[in-house]
Amino acid sequence: MAGSPVGAATLSEPEWGMARQAWNYFARNINRTGLANSVEGYPSATLWEQGNLAVAIVAAQELGIISPQERDQRLGQLLQGLENLPLFEDALPNKAYNTATGEKTDYGNNPVPRGIGFSGLDLGRLINALLVVKTNLPPYRERIDRLIQRWDLNRLYQRQDLYGAIVLPDGETLPVQEGRHGYLEYAARSGVILGRDMSQALNPPVATVEIYGIPVKNDTRHFRELNAVAYTVTEAPALEIIELGVSGRPAVWEEFCSLYAVQKRRWQNTGLWTAATEDHITGRLFPDTPFLYNTIVSDGIPWAVVTEAGQRFDERRTISTKAAVLLAVLQPSDDPVRYGERVLGVVQPLLNEGGYFAGQFERSQEINDILTNNTNGILLEALWAKQRGQSLITNEPFPTTCGEWVQSPDVAMAPPATEPSAPLGLDPGSRLSPGGTAPLHQFYPRCQVVQTTPQGPLSLTALPPLETGVQPSRCPTTTLTAPERSYAQAAWNYFQRFRDPQTGLVPSRSDVRATTIWGIGDTIAAWPTAERLGLISAEEFDQGIRKLLGTLRVLPTVEGLPHVAYGVGGGQPVNLGGVAELPSEWDGTGIARVLLALAQVGECHPEYQEVIEDLLLQWRYYALVHAGSLYSGQIGQRPNLECSFYSTYAIAAMNRWGFRLQEPTYQRQQVNGQSLLVGCDRVLTSDPLLYRGLELGVNPTLQNQLRAHWQAQSRPSGTVALSTAPYLVRNTLWAGSPGVVKGLDGNPYPQLASVSTGAAFAWWALGEPEAAQLRQEVIERTLGEGTEGFADGYLLDSGQSVGVATSQGNFLVLASLLYREQGALVKQFQPSERWQRRGWWLGG
Repeated sequence: MAGSPVGAATLSEPEWGMARQAWNYFARNINRTGLANSVEGYPSATLWEQGNLAVAIVAAQELGIISPQERDQRLGQLLQGLENLPLFEDALPNKAYNTATGEKTDYGNNPVPRGIGFSGLDLGRLINALLVVKTNLPPYRERIDRLIQRWDLNRLYQRQDLYGAIVLPDGETLPVQEGRHGYLEYAARSGVILGRDMSQALNPPVATVEIYGIPVKNDTRHFRELNAVAYTVTEAPALEIIELGVSGRPAVWEEFCSLYAVQKRRWQNTGLWTAATEDHITGRLFPDTPFLYNTIVSDGIPWAVVTEAGQRFDERRTISTKAAVLLAVLQPSDDPVRYGERVLGVVQPLLNEGGYFAGQFERSQEINDILTNNTNGILLEALWAKQRGQSLITNEPFPTTCGEWVQSPDVAMAPPATEPSAPLGLDPGSRLSPGGTAPLHQFYPRCQVVQTTPQGPLSLTALPPLETGVQPSRCPTTTLTAPERSYAQAAWNYFQRFRDPQTGLVPSRSDVRATTIWGIGDTIAAWPTAERLGLISAEEFDQGIRKLLGTLRVLPTVEGLPHVAYGVGGGQPVNLGGVAELPSEWDGTGIARVLLALAQVGECHPEYQEVIEDLLLQWRYYALVHAGSLYSGQIGQRPNLECSFYSTYAIAAMNRWGFRLQEPTYQRQQVNGQSLLVGCDRVLTSDPLLYRGLELGVNPTLQNQLRAHWQAQSRPSGTVALSTAPYLVRNTLWAGSPGVVKGLDGNPYPQLASVSTGAAFAWWALGEPEAAQLRQEVIERTLGEGTEGFADGYLLDSGQSVGVATSQGNFLVLASLLYREQGALVKQFQPSERWQRRGWWLGG
């Protein structure tokens, strides 16, 4: 894919000025130890930054900024400092040092005599940098060889891979594989030059993430399972090309081309300058995130901005100075718009007397006014490489062409998907809302997203008991009459009878061993409801909810969000027919249903709120909530606006957590003399209003809507599961005409008109006087012996039970009985101040 060499290039006056300004950082931040600070004025650094310093010294002399005498004085001082470093376990340099004293420290610059371990990535960077010095300054070869030979490289290069080490709380040293695609290959190539077999490190597991039609690689070993963020950024492949060329790993040029092209394409499609890599973040604006990975892809998520711990801060995305310089220096000659030069022009003014600032915040346009070793070191190295026109260690001419990716014009985005919806024969409204008419926000690319969790057996364990011990419900409980208690017990029997002991999950319907994400919400909410109805003790609640939360914590996800459905036996993702598949789809309304169920748990048992919020902060909401709207989605397609009438429930549920969403524009339809709101799918049932009323209470507006729905019904509307095809019918208020009965296949089934058990109980609980008789009919026709719960409804023509029970129908029975006595199930829940400060719902 490479073209002919560019050859040496004379730097322009502005570029030379940038290099001189960058050297000012080092002139001000090199200590008497010979080591340089990582950040202006802060005497702490890693070995990565000392690698930057080594190359910066040589680059400054080669560019004519300092004399050969100053170069030798600075290099001699640095090498002396590295030779004097106390090593971790007398084997390898520690992860961090005080640059003023040379002491081993932790990352907070606190002295730690033993040390905190060693970093394979940082040492790989330092060794590569020393090889740059060795290649370009022969008099230093022997001294550099002696320094490297002092280190126990067998601990760094193991099993054909790159390793670091950490110190556990009990004092034990734990070797850990270190690095993900990008930085891993760059650091591992140091081992190749030193004669080590690094085949494992040079072939990490990757998947392709398609963004704006451009394939981008991302490591598939992700944060949730391995506690290490898998991020793809500009810096890693660019640095590898600049120092090590492409002949040793030809794929690196194609990787760089894809990153160059996708950042250019984002700018073309959104008007936002894009130069993405890791950076320090100014404490003046954001003291809580001193370092962020401003990624192209992170754990399969395009354009995610994450911390080392995997937290999302997409609203703090920056245009990185060093990434812009790298894009400009390696800019392919076949890019007709010369994007690298353009984005370099954006960051050229971001300087002061101490060097170049790290970048500029995309959203606020404020300067990320922190001066760092890494920004200024990379700037010097890249401009020196441009002047040379060849790699700094292997002396290879740089490739020049990338081909169609950078040549192609802007690509129009595809229209939203229009697939129908039918989760496991239990339709909570809309898996992917068809026919959405609202415009999709500009930040959504067409992207193929990799899975974010492993596909083997899950580690299914209940959460450990809380330190507070078992606590009774803070929500009021109630004493039911004997008949009502028998109905409650029958409904609770469904959850007890079908509950899987390993996962705590309950199937959405009694004839399929799988559950939708909506069904998981029903199961979660059933536990505090059952406790308040006196069906279970506080101890039983505690055991049951800990099992469910433990399972929810490890369920495989897509885009960092729960998949649309799971098998109840092992928690593995399944499709909507219950067949195992990779996680590929998320349901916005179902996730909202889970959030509201967890809010009910948090209100009644506040001792669980922190645990719940920790769990929910693992989810990646950027694809679910954006620009004030709620989205569902599927791999390979743009997220789809949730605009069915179920969104009225989902948005109310999400807003209890502080999301500040706005409902989409509904259409008005006259149905039997009543003016009703209808969603974009043109299918209307009363189910979402009934859920909303029972769980969140009835205000005057909702009361008017409920009354209009009741009066417009020629027969009770609602979704009912069947034991035979079409397996589910919607008894609608409107679906092109009043009172249509629609199956999963979209066809009419008037002979299957039916009455929903859950809807009948809900109408009775919400105060419709005429619903008492309807409720009595469903009790008589759907209760049976009650050992497996209420059946989901009965057929109007025959009066026979539909023969299948569901979590939705039986939860609505429980919720209705509690609402009748106590009112809304969720009254006073408020997310914590920590949750509200997090601000992740701003999207990206």
